[in-house]
Amino acid sequence: MVFHRNPRPNYPQPPPDSFLILCTYEVLRFARDPSVPATNNLAERLLRLYKVQQKISGCYRSVAGAVAQANLRTMLETARMQGWNVLETIEAGPAAASTKLKTS
Repeated sequence: MVFHRNPRPNYPQPPPDSFLILCTYEVLRFARDPSVPATNNLAERLLRLYKVQQKISGCYRSVAGAVAQANLRTMLETARMQGWNVLETIEAGPAAASTKLKTS
């Protein structure tokens, strides 16, 4: 029988005032407030398009192109989440879209 050494030495335990303990109220907010999702799947799905773009081309050709794509994707995702017609939102532009935002 072969025993392997633990590759990680025994590090001291973090103090009880670690970040997680200090922020338990915020970390467990989803348990008290049903409007807060328990996972961050939505955020990960929104970022996926940017990661695919990065994998395909490796990078953006310019900072202006990256900013333009970020602004357009933000406007389109906001329109979709708010239940707006996406084509009308594109035609109206970002200024018109920002005036009709629903805030919760």
